[in-house]
Amino acid sequence: MLRSGSTLQYNIAAMVMEMRGSLQRSGFMGDFSKPETRAKLDKLKAAEGWSIVKTHEAPLPREFYNERVRVLFSYRDVRDIAASIRKKWDPPFEKILSQIDAMIEIKAAFAEIPGVLMQPYDLLFHDIPSATRQIAHHLGAEVTDAEVCAIANALSVNALNNTGPEDVGFFSRFVSRIVRRDYDNKTLLHADHISATGGRDGDWANQFSGDEIARLEAHYSEWLKAHDYRASHCS
Repeated sequence: MLRSGSTLQYNIAAMVMEMRGSLQRSGFMGDFSKPETRAKLDKLKAAEGWSIVKTHEAPLPREFYNERVRVLFSYRDVRDIAASIRKKWDPPFEKILSQIDAMIEIKAAFAEIPGVLMQPYDLLFHDIPSATRQIAHHLGAEVTDAEVCAIANALSVNALNNTGPEDVGFFSRFVSRIVRRDYDNKTLLHADHISATGGRDGDWANQFSGDEIARLEAHYSEWLKAHDYRASHCS
């Protein structure tokens, strides 16, 4: 789902496989309906080595997902997705709802495919080591405790946002290149990828009016309940 930690998930998976050997980071791919995109995916699927792709597209036909394909999916409290969309792009409220509706349909479609690893944002954000071990297991890779710690240390919000003069962090190192392109082509991180709140949940209470929160919670009440997210007192 959009704004649900999928870039973090992409980087965890990439680092896990890079520790096992070579990996082609194929970056973001959109619009699977284009023949050239499908041809590229088929080529990656047939190749000998591992490749990793990030997307927000709906799944391809079921026959694409055989033993050569591993799918990782991240989801998040839709209120936090809505808040993140508003902060980044500030579209009309109705458009936010339509985007979330589309993401919920995509999640439902992927959930029907056997063997898809579904990870909540809460796990990715609060417990990178556990998320890493889940991803490694899903990819058939073994990781040591030291490797898990190295991944967690490299990809924590503090590490990515560390711009202190004595210890320039990973995030600040690639930001210097933003003037030449919109994002880092290895990590897929944008200059404003990490919000001012550091990715913490709950900012929807600040981004929306009481009426908008009530609409969000009424519209997605069943989804929130099914995923163990509590409605606020505003409902």
